[in-house]
Amino acid sequence: MSTLVLGGARTLVLRGAICRGPLVAAQRTLATLHHKQGRKVSVQPTTPVVTRFAPSPTGSLHIGSLRTALYNYLLARRTHGKFILRLEDTDRTRLVPGAEENIYETLQWCGLAFDEGPVKQSERMAVYAKYIQVLLDKGLAYRCFCSKEKLTASRLDGYDRHCLHLSPEEIAQKLRENDGQCIVRFKAPDHYAPFTDLLHGEVNIQERRDRAGHDDPVLLKSDGMPTYHFANVVDDHLMGVTHVVRGEEWLPSTPKHLALYAAFGWAPPQYVHIPLLTSVGTDKKLSKRRNDASVLALQQQGILPEALVNFCALLGWAPPRDVAQQNHECFSLKELETLFSLDHLTRGNVKVDNSKLHFFNKHFLQKRIENPKQLEELVEQIVPDVAAKFALVDCPSLHDKVRHILQDCGHGLTTANEFTAAFGYFFAAPDYAQLSPDAQKLLSGAGRDQVLAVLKELGPDISAATVHDRINAVTEQLGIKKRIVFQSLRLAVAGDVSGAKIDLVLGILGSSEASRRVAAAITHIQRI
Repeated sequence: MSTLVLGGARTLVLRGAICRGPLVAAQRTLATLHHKQGRKVSVQPTTPVVTRFAPSPTGSLHIGSLRTALYNYLLARRTHGKFILRLEDTDRTRLVPGAEENIYETLQWCGLAFDEGPVKQSERMAVYAKYIQVLLDKGLAYRCFCSKEKLTASRLDGYDRHCLHLSPEEIAQKLRENDGQCIVRFKAPDHYAPFTDLLHGEVNIQERRDRAGHDDPVLLKSDGMPTYHFANVVDDHLMGVTHVVRGEEWLPSTPKHLALYAAFGWAPPQYVHIPLLTSVGTDKKLSKRRNDASVLALQQQGILPEALVNFCALLGWAPPRDVAQQNHECFSLKELETLFSLDHLTRGNVKVDNSKLHFFNKHFLQKRIENPKQLEELVEQIVPDVAAKFALVDCPSLHDKVRHILQDCGHGLTTANEFTAAFGYFFAAPDYAQLSPDAQKLLSGAGRDQVLAVLKELGPDISAATVHDRINAVTEQLGIKKRIVFQSLRLAVAGDVSGAKIDLVLGILGSSEASRRVAAAITHIQRI
């Protein structure tokens, strides 16, 4: 099995070669380093597992975090295990108001029910204090009183462990001088043991050894709050977490976590580091700082939770080909719960292409239209927007009309948000002075006279029942292509040359309204 060696924050060491560059370059290289020897061995657990989703409430949940939550949820459900929600909220300076509630609402919206939690790390200070003392008593951690200036200066060359050998008396004196405040550091080992990642195989990550100092991670900050590294390990152990599925960006931190497990004498969980999500356009990592990756923003754009869950599941996981082909990779959450397996995770960064998300959304929107209960929910969602835009607040038949349009024409929608713009002509006659570019093109040049001739021949009393016979007759009588006849009638009744089937449009509009619009279109075109 191939071994990946990462040195420090910016050095990748592979087979004796040293490459300088950002850590992300090392992470991308990781995807190419896993080498299978012989027959592939399954890494999918066969007994119930305990997983967790542990976000920091520092902003709206984004699809990268949702994917992490989903994979942990699916692994727990597939093995009939436990899924825990834990809030890693100890960095109080980065908390964002409303972020905690956003996490709860997003998970509920997507149907990811947790079995335990939410557990807040900020409410577990006594627990962390207990285990800090364990490491201090073992001599595997030490109090540090160095100034910020000294620590800043040591970042390049590493920390010189100035405070490691302070006597108990010196520690007590410095605690009095600093009002009891200090940080607690972990005495990092000189060498980190290689470890096995269930996705990438054997990984060997070492700190840089071209520096005089050490990289002893901080476990407890001066405000008494634990760092991510320490609280993460303590909580995973106490909560019985057996499998940790998290983003590949946490791979360089894993040796520190495993060293802490060893220091306590605890058995670590199995780790699965899933690939980074990158933007198709920029090839940059998706971030919660960019609103286009926010689950809340996608929800506001009309994306359905079923579609988003389906989309996120496939960002680094591929079902067996025969299963995927059966329904074009469209899976409900319940189906994913029975299909998900660590054996089908993919390596290498994943490009996020929202066109696939829109494909799924269109699929699940149609499913909702076909479901009587969900159809009514869609109607209730759409009616206020239609009523406001077209001043139809007191229209008693509006619900029935919206429902009728969804059932007959809704298959063309990608999101419910498109309804008002796509089907506005059902509620207000077209403005023939503001036609679409395609409609204007149809009326240009000799096309104007053709359209006028078609509309005059179609005449009054046009209806859904007779429209196809009338179109066939006019096509033969005028010697005009049937396509032009269809487009002319559609222009008159809907203001565009394409859209829902013409008989469905006329059926919803009614013969009287359709005939009135044809007459109005004739009047307008004659003035051109």
